[in-house]
Amino acid sequence: MLTVKKVLRDKVALDIECVDRVYLNGYVKYLQMPGGVVNFIRDQKHWPIPSPQMMKNLSQAFREGVEQFAADQGIPLTSFKKGEVKEETAKEYLAQFGGESGVVLIGKAQETALGYRARRVDRGKV
Repeated sequence: MLTVKKVLRDKVALDIECVDRVYLNGYVKYLQMPGGVVNFIRDQKHWPIPSPQMMKNLSQAFREGVEQFAADQGIPLTSFKKGEVKEETAKEYLAQFGGESGVVLIGKAQETALGYRARRVDRGKV
């Protein structure tokens, strides 16, 4: 019988880079294969035409969900500026933190990422 542990084996990894930060990277094998994003948009999200707008909508919903979580839990949410030393900012929030454990802050930073680009090509009459 399949268990969650068996299904996720070799598909999920937890990478701890620093004791004050935990990065959780999700890896979906089939999205990285040819046609994977197109199939995801059409088959899973039920959009008839694969469009970058779908990814924009998913990203916006994720950001709004994180912001709502922070608001509900009373967790400070900060946007890091270019060149800002994130560790120093985190130390300032940690100094104000009164608990023994918990989320001190949620930080947002603009990271460079590769993505796909779509363009419309009309062939013939529309």
